[in-house]
Amino acid sequence: MISLLTKKIIDIIKDKDNPQVYSEYDMIPVENKSEKFYTVVSVVDFSGKDVKNVSAGTVYDFEINYNVICLAGRNFKAIDFYDYIQEKILKRIISSEDIKVLEFKTGKAEFDYKLQKMKIICSLKIGGIYLVENK
Repeated sequence: MISLLTKKIIDIIKDKDNPQVYSEYDMIPVENKSEKFYTVVSVVDFSGKDVKNVSAGTVYDFEINYNVICLAGRNFKAIDFYDYIQEKILKRIISSEDIKVLEFKTGKAEFDYKLQKMKIICSLKIGGIYLVENK
């Protein structure tokens, strides 16, 4: 379920104008990603609650916290980051009917010395109901 929801978030953000969207665990080396700009979706944690047994299986409410990490070349302007986050990430995720957004928070723009890129980390919390079917 977590991998399917992560893929769904990536698919919501990714399009022909924004093809550089990856999972944190994609095994693609950083050197093979865009020099200019790319986005990484990372699972932070998962929680389930209100477990109920039904005839079809077990149903529970869940929440998943993600980091949506935007990276750009060192000369990328912070204001361009925030425009990108609003237009290419926030608008798309909130308007999607595929996921339920519970919270969205954007961090400040900063330079990542290890990657030699500008970076903004956005926190995203989604939730829903999941059924684990009986076998």
